Amino acid sequence: MKSEYPLERLDIRIVYRGRKYKVKIGKELAINESIINSQLKNHPSNYGFFTMIRVILLRDKDRAEKYLEYVRAKLFDRYSNMVNEFTGKPYTKEIVESKIKLNPNYGKAMNAFINAKFKWGQVDAAVKAYESRERLLQTISSNLRKENL
Repeated sequence: MKSEYPLERLDIRIVYRGRKYKVKIGKELAINESIINSQLKNHPSNYGFFTMIRVILLRDKDRAEKYLEYVRAKLFDRYSNMVNEFTGKPYTKEIVESKIKLNPNYGKAMNAFINAKFKWGQVDAAVKAYESRERLLQTISSNLRKENL
């Protein structure tokens, strides 16, 4: 079965310090035995860049999550202190939860969190792929040295 998203066409778009980066991750992670030495030399800079971006995006994801919790808490406090105009009784927990989820501010905070989590996830996966690639490069390089002995 053929993959719907071949690795060669997979791009990651990153905005860092106002500058846009588009990384063809499939091309970046490809291993070419004929230029193994240059790939070993270039690997740390690419890996370092993605690792640094991952830390920044983790901070952004954590901030978005904390903001979502803050919005939820404020809305919970607001709605749980309200009284149903027809019954004169406070809203039930289920109604409070429903009102929170329907609130536009909660929706915006949720979308911001989901987007931050997605961006971090992409870069985290790229870092893990670079770590795997590094191990493969070292193994291939070692095997090539053994062949040349």
